[in-house]
Amino acid sequence: MTTLHFNKPTKELIGEIYLPASKSITNRALILNHLSNNAFSIINQSKAQDSILLDSLLKEIIIFSRQQSIREIHTDNAGTVFRFLTTLLSITKGDWILTGSARMKQRPIKGLVNALHQIGGSISYFEKKGFPPLLINGKTLNGGTIEIEANTSSQFITSLLLISAFLKDGLNIIFKGKPISKPYISMTLKILEYFGIESEINGYGININKQVFKPKDILIESDWSAASYWYEMASFSENVDIKLIGLTKNGWQGDAIIAELFNNFGVRTDFLSDGIRLTKTNSIVKEFSFDFTDFPDIAQTVAVSCAGLGIKAELKGLESLTVKECNRLTALETELNKIGCKAFTINNNTLKIEPSDIKTEPVIHVYDDHRMAMSFAPLAILHQKLNLDNKDVVKKSYPDFWIDLQGVGFTID
Repeated sequence: MTTLHFNKPTKELIGEIYLPASKSITNRALILNHLSNNAFSIINQSKAQDSILLDSLLKEIIIFSRQQSIREIHTDNAGTVFRFLTTLLSITKGDWILTGSARMKQRPIKGLVNALHQIGGSISYFEKKGFPPLLINGKTLNGGTIEIEANTSSQFITSLLLISAFLKDGLNIIFKGKPISKPYISMTLKILEYFGIESEINGYGININKQVFKPKDILIESDWSAASYWYEMASFSENVDIKLIGLTKNGWQGDAIIAELFNNFGVRTDFLSDGIRLTKTNSIVKEFSFDFTDFPDIAQTVAVSCAGLGIKAELKGLESLTVKECNRLTALETELNKIGCKAFTINNNTLKIEPSDIKTEPVIHVYDDHRMAMSFAPLAILHQKLNLDNKDVVKKSYPDFWIDLQGVGFTID
C-alpha cells in the first residue's frame, strides 16, 4: 500500500517538472528503427516500462530470428507491444509464440489477425479464439488491400501502417466502422511523414504505397498523457505555478487537448519555449460533458477531476476503456463510489458523475493499471491523505511519478 500525505495546507503546487518522454511516439519509432535495420538514433527515448520492454524484445527478435526452433515472445500486460509485434512477427521469418499476462489473454486481437490473414499472414490462436496467445509463422508478405474493424483499437491500424511502406505492394487499408482514437492514427502518419513516407487518406481508409524510408534521428517530445495528472493536481490546488518541461503546442500528440479541457476546471496554460506553465483562473464550470472516443487515455484523469471538484459530468465515448489494462470504465465507477462519489455507467459507453462530498479513507484499488493510480493520487491534495494498493504500476508509463510528487510536497510512506 502507498499512503500519500499532502503536507501543504495552503494547497500550493509550485515547481518545475521534467515530464517523461512520450511512450507512444517512442514505441512507433522503435518499430520503424527495427524495420530500417537500426538506421537512426532515438533521442530522449521513453524510460516507460512498455518502451523498455519493446526495445528489449526487438533485440531478442533479431537474435532469435537466426535460430530454427519456435521462439516465445512475452509482452506482459503491454497492449501496444503485443499489437505492434503481432504484425512485425508476421513478416519476420520464423515460428513465434506471442503471449502475455493473464489480462492480455482477455484483450481481443481478432480484428488485427483477420486483417493480416487477408494479405497472407499465417497466424493461429494458441488457446481461446480471438485472443492471445498467438502462433505466428513469419514470412514475406507482399501487402495489398485489407479491410479492418476500426472501432476496437487504433493500435491495430497503427500496427499495419508501420510496416506498410516496407511491403512490395504497400497497404490499402479500408475501415469497417468509424475509427476510434483517431489522433493516435494521425500521430503514426505524422511520424511516417517525418521519415519521408507519404500516405493517402480518403473517406474510407488509408493507402500507403511501397516507398523509400529516409532514416534520420528523432527527438521524442514529452508525454501529454503524463501532463494530464499535473493538470488535475493544479485544478485541486489554490496557489499554482508549475512548469512542465518538454511539451510543445504543435506536436504529434492528440492528448494535448487536455490544455483546452482544463480551462473548464480553472487551469490556465501558457506555452513557453521549452514547455508550458500552469496557473489558476478559478473559473470552474458546474457541468461538463465530453466525448472521449478519440482521447481514451485522459478519460480517467478528467473523471476524477470532476469528482474532486464537485462537477456534474457526462463522459461519453468510453467503450475502449473496457479492454485496456483493466476494465477502466467499471474500475472508475467502483472506486469513485467507494470514496463517496455518485458515479454510474450507461450502456458500457458513458460515465455519469453527480456532485457529492467525497472521502478518501478507503483503500483505492488500482487494478494493476498505471492510469488508475495516477488519476486518483491527486485527490490527496483535497483530503491530505490517500491510500492506494499498488504504487509500482506507474512504471508502465511514468516511472518517476512518485519522485516528482515528492518534489512538490507530497510525503509518501
